[in-house]
Amino acid sequence: MSHLADETDGGSADANGPAEMDAAARRREADRLDDIARAIAAPLALDAVLQRIVAATLDMAAADYAVVWLLDEAGTAGVASTLGALAPRGAVRATASDALVRDWTERPRAIEFHASADATDLSLRPLKPLLPGASNMLAPVIADGRLLGGLSVGHRARREYAAGELRLIERLALHAAIAVAAADLREEVRGLSLTDAATGLANRRRLDLFLDKEFAAARRGRRLSLLRLDIDGLADRDGFGAAAGGEALTALTAVLRAQTRAMNLAARIGANAFAIVLSDADRRAAFTHARRIATAIRNDATLASAGLRASFGLATFNTRLRSPGDLVDAAEQDLVSRTADPGARLSI
Repeated sequence: MSHLADETDGGSADANGPAEMDAAARRREADRLDDIARAIAAPLALDAVLQRIVAATLDMAAADYAVVWLLDEAGTAGVASTLGALAPRGAVRATASDALVRDWTERPRAIEFHASADATDLSLRPLKPLLPGASNMLAPVIADGRLLGGLSVGHRARREYAAGELRLIERLALHAAIAVAAADLREEVRGLSLTDAATGLANRRRLDLFLDKEFAAARRGRRLSLLRLDIDGLADRDGFGAAAGGEALTALTAVLRAQTRAMNLAARIGANAFAIVLSDADRRAAFTHARRIATAIRNDATLASAGLRASFGLATFNTRLRSPGDLVDAAEQDLVSRTADPGARLSI
């Protein structure tokens, strides 16, 4: 395994490497890196940013392939973005050895790998599907001290790499790490903006977005129903204390999650108010779904001991409804009318 030259050489030129580039070439490299930095800062999808990174890597390294690969929780590396004549095709996956993960975590740096049998590093051999060149450089993609994957680049013909080339791959891998971290942060922020903090259920904003899509599908002929659920006493902490209130909310959340299929959506829209969107469900199916939730609440020990009372209202799409908000209003009106008429009340 050849390691990056000692960093004490600073930015000095290598005698026979790309670090001896003329001013125009240096400006070109700086421009490509600036372009990547702007792409990372822009609200672009991660795959679009990584594609720019592999394109810049392929160009600046005059290589035959470039690959950004990312690790999953099991330590398996999968291709996230790739380009070039030798680039892996299809769903290529490989295993990152424990030795490489440990080595890179302790001392992040670019290294080189040659496919010839007499120079094959055993710690890199499992990654061979992601290193198709006769000679390859690879650098770790690391963010916040965590190894996310790597950037690999290589050439069809056997060759040795200068320290300046390895440093270039390190810089590009750093941009890949920033891109992945930024994408994760954007996804986290987006998730927070669409999620109720106390329950992890969808919030009103996400409900509105989801309903917009489902309402449009209903206009094209798909069935759609909405349940409105009020839990009397959930916000009344004097009744059973703040701790018990938190336990009841957690138990109720678990019930709603268990009773909500992946194609549907459960949302918290108030302190004690919830809405459940039932895709491809008519009124009878919505009524049955409400009954199942009521039974699950009644059979839950925590909710039963809290003495909560749940009331439901339901509405089903029809052509008289002009907007998703009309469907929400109809479910709320149904809830109010059922509450006013004990004979029609659907509750526990």
